[in-house]
Amino acid sequence: CHKRGVSPDVKVIVPELIRQLSTKHMIIMEWIDGTKLTDICTSCDYDESISEVQENLELVKKAIEVTLSQLLTTGLVHSDPHTGNLLKVKSTATSLTGGKKKRNQEPPQLGYLDFGLVNTVPQRFQDGIVCATVQLVFARNIEAVADLCVDLGLLHEEKLNNVNERQRFVKELENAIDQVLIWPKDEKGLSTAVPKIRFENALPALSSLITNFEFTVPPYFLNNARAIATLEGIALKLDPDFNIVRVIYPYS
Repeated sequence: CHKRGVSPDVKVIVPELIRQLSTKHMIIMEWIDGTKLTDICTSCDYDESISEVQENLELVKKAIEVTLSQLLTTGLVHSDPHTGNLLKVKSTATSLTGGKKKRNQEPPQLGYLDFGLVNTVPQRFQDGIVCATVQLVFARNIEAVADLCVDLGLLHEEKLNNVNERQRFVKELENAIDQVLIWPKDEKGLSTAVPKIRFENALPALSSLITNFEFTVPPYFLNNARAIATLEGIALKLDPDFNIVRVIYPYS
């Protein structure tokens, strides 16, 4: 990001750090005016309300894309994007027409606040996420995902070297995945190509794995799962038919 935190590529607003007021224990950043992505005008007419919902939904999608970009590309992630930390920031541009200055309303941009929780994601975890997504969504290969759990440092290798333990783990992992990935049926009763993901079910689904298999969940795993779950929750409030997989697909 360049000055004032506006990237020419992704157009995300990040408050500028005020170094002279910041310390090792506290960061001070500039004030940004904006509204929550969940705020919808209640006094507006129907068309205006629908327009605002679509506008906010596009910004939530952008927030998911930005989170995935940080998670899979840069490895440095803002891990607390709740509704109070994401803003719709409106801006105006000044143009010169007929010798007169004119202020034009520009499309709103996504603003990020509160950088107190930032995580660094290891490269092997970045690669593992892509592989796991491909194996789950495209191949539905639970055995391969089990092996990836070792690569990601979530499971001790000896757990999978024992045949009985491996079978037990794969079955438990499949049960956990079934709580997170939901495959809707078409009119013929067949599973659709694109599943729905319920990230809010991810952590509860992992609880039995943690208890029964000494499954290790690193802090960056928890924080990023929570981050994406939060964004998914905001999107579902704006559009009950929202499917986060359609946003994730290009990063797979």
